[in-house]
Amino acid sequence: MDLENNDLKVALDYRQQLQEKSHKDVIVSDSVLEGLKAHLDLVFPNKKEEDQFAIDALRKLLSEIHGSEYEITTVAIKEAIQAAGIDENSPLIGLLTTIETSDYDDFGTAFFSQTYSKSITQACNELGYNLRSGFTIGVVDRSGLQAEQAPVWMTEASVINITTELLIVINRLSKLLAKSMAFDMVEGSQYQLSSSIDKYKKKLLEDPSLQREWSMFFAECGYNPHRPPKGERVSLSNDYDQSCFVDFSDSILYFILGHECGHHIAEHSLGGIAGADSLGDTEEYKEEKEADMLGCHIAMHMGNNPSEPNWFSAINLGATCILKVTELIQRSNHILKKGEETVDFQVNSAHPPLEERLELIKWFVGLYYDHGPAEAVILKMHRIMIELLEFIWGNVSVFIQDLHTKGHRPEASDNQWLPDL
Repeated sequence: MDLENNDLKVALDYRQQLQEKSHKDVIVSDSVLEGLKAHLDLVFPNKKEEDQFAIDALRKLLSEIHGSEYEITTVAIKEAIQAAGIDENSPLIGLLTTIETSDYDDFGTAFFSQTYSKSITQACNELGYNLRSGFTIGVVDRSGLQAEQAPVWMTEASVINITTELLIVINRLSKLLAKSMAFDMVEGSQYQLSSSIDKYKKKLLEDPSLQREWSMFFAECGYNPHRPPKGERVSLSNDYDQSCFVDFSDSILYFILGHECGHHIAEHSLGGIAGADSLGDTEEYKEEKEADMLGCHIAMHMGNNPSEPNWFSAINLGATCILKVTELIQRSNHILKKGEETVDFQVNSAHPPLEERLELIKWFVGLYYDHGPAEAVILKMHRIMIELLEFIWGNVSVFIQDLHTKGHRPEASDNQWLPDL
């Protein structure tokens, strides 16, 4: 973000106003941070580094400032780190935020905002897209699995927001996808993703614990899509799973944020929020499809970054996964509500049907790779992921149907809850 740009300063102020409306203080104590460290070390084991997330260093700093019995909000933690005057060698340097963040960004969401704003802006500039005055990306603590682009009045800038709930669901989904990947050994000790769907199915069938994790994920998201229960911790036990998790998470976020950035680039707006209800004269959902294509281009370009390659993003696999999982969450909700799976997925939807969006992704893959030899390999991986998710759903749907039979119903809501992606 170029803070010499007055429009972006106004956009940041507007983002802070949006965050203020939904902000809820999160109180942290020393025991909470200690538990968080234990959780992260279990999920991301790293024997080489005892304090890999700098939590011990943070606990020490807060104890020195407030004593060992402190209770402090996450926003105040950020302020304490900034006021401490730590040097560049401190492990806490990575938790520092800058003037690019709002008063309601904590040390976690500030890092998210800065990282993705910078990387997506850079990708758009490399692709030659006109960002006008640019955009700021933020996290809002609002219910719903949503991402949105909002133009800022009397400026050429936009605010792109993603809800905390959607970030949590993406995190959990990415871990489950990572744990479900099957690998083939090549060149001795090297591994690559398998191109055999049977190996993925075999891995799932041999892991009842993973089957249960998938069932609980869809059941909980279907029960309350606005604020899904956090569920049990999904742990990652090896380096391959951890690597896949990070790449899946980034590939999903690159597409979602790239889609919203696409609305900004193409100047799509309706009532201040980008949406698909302003339909083109010749094609339904024209603006949403344009945003999907721009999101595909941005995500795939970022995945092909030679300094930080991400194969899942390079082939835009994250887009296929999040769109398909969105449909399955809706199926979960409908089974819990009605006891049956049949539902018109396009009722009140602001987005094209799933099949149209998946076909557009396939088309763009061919365009991006100039219909060369890579296209067939990539599209086969997309088909494998769709077949894998449908295979998972085969067991999950039985589990959710049983929940309905036992009297479980989704939390009532009059709002459209599907992710605005």
